[in-house]
Parts: sequence; structure tokens; C-alpha cells
Amino acid sequence: VQSAKDREFLRQRVVREAQSAGVLRHPNVVMIYDAGEEFGVTYTVMEFVEGQTLQDLVGRQRPLDAATASSFLRQM
Repeated sequence: VQSAKDREFLRQRVVREAQSAGVLRHPNVVMIYDAGEEFGVTYTVMEFVEGQTLQDLVGRQRPLDAATASSFLRQM
């Protein structure tokens, strides 16, 4: 159970991070369209990107070979 202070800190953090990410324009970064709070729930509206998650990609290939790991890191 989170305190009101913890919830407020997290709400501010989500909004601040969404605002920061919202100005980024890069093919490897999803667009952030909106962030806010409604009925006590903090939300972020992001671009939908079709495809696999990094977790899915890494989960199938363990351990990662150096070339694959290096490729992922360069893209990040």
C-alpha cells in the first residue's frame, strides 16, 4: 500500500518523464502523445508500435551472442 506522498511522487514522475520523452524524435523511441491524471489514475498515451518486445527477443535467445547484444545496445 502506497502513501499519498508516494502516489504524488510517482504521478509527478510519470508526467515529467512523459513530457521529456514527448520532445524526442527518433526511430527507436515511441512518440508520447499525452500524459495526465483522470479519476485518480495517472496515464501516458503512447504511439502503438507493431512488433516484438525486447523481452520477447532476448527470451528466445539465451545467452545472447555478442553481435546481437551489441546491435540491441547500439539501437538503445
